[in-house]
Amino acid sequence: VLHGQTGYLIEPGDVDSLTNYLSDLLDHPERCREFGEAGYQLAHREFTWDRVGDRIRAAILSTIQPTQRMA
Repeated sequence: VLHGQTGYLIEPGDVDSLTNYLSDLLDHPERCREFGEAGYQLAHREFTWDRVGDRIRAAILSTIQPTQRMA
């Protein structure tokens, strides 16, 4: 979730913020649709198998010593 773009993030236990954001969403259903669409686009763009595989590969390679890396 990207705060204000695909939803709202709040700190655990922050009841006042939760209440305010829920009220805001109830008062603005179009914002719910916008968040949903933006979240879908983000997931569709960032979480393809190729993108996730590239991130996993980079994470693995970053933990291997340079002399141990395979081409």
